[in-house]
Amino acid sequence: MMKSDMDTQLNYEQSQQLLANKFYKDHFNSDTTRYDWGDDYGRSMQRRDIDCSISINGEQVNISEKFRREDWGDIWIELYSSYPNTLGWALTGRGVDYLTYFTKKKYTNENQVYVVKHCIIEKFAQQMYKFFTDNVDIYNELKTKNRVNKVVEVDGKLMNVWFTKSVSTRTINGKTSEWTSYGACIKWSDIKDYELYKI
Repeated sequence: MMKSDMDTQLNYEQSQQLLANKFYKDHFNSDTTRYDWGDDYGRSMQRRDIDCSISINGEQVNISEKFRREDWGDIWIELYSSYPNTLGWALTGRGVDYLTYFTKKKYTNENQVYVVKHCIIEKFAQQMYKFFTDNVDIYNELKTKNRVNKVVEVDGKLMNVWFTKSVSTRTINGKTSEWTSYGACIKWSDIKDYELYKI
């Protein structure tokens, strides 16, 4: 079973925020306003999956950030954050303009970032969610596996999609909680409408 320590992941994401801020400054000439769980407004933004905002041509642009340690040529789209009651970020983001997907190129470890409109990812997420919930065999197979490969038709095109399961843990004040997430890995070549920056 694939396990993830949420504290380790959160620490990694925080360690990458300075790199992200520099990217926004270098490529969009904008400072970054970040939102966290420390105040009411920050919490309201985080619940909408808005991690930060920048200014482009005087307009506020809301961004959802994802950080992955290595680029596998795909994006992991969360369908369930905590099964079965909490939907994933791609389905619950409200008011998000763009997704920035920071990762490192395989073999060279060079930093890079994919930038894509959130509505494009949300559309894929809705289609993957429907396929996942309509096909109970995926859920059943994932009881004993970390991932299963399925062929999914999207807008008349057949795509190979890996559906995944991971179990996350987090310890707060000595109490450990555990939850199960489900997602789908979509190849960037199937998404097409994105920009890739070397940073």
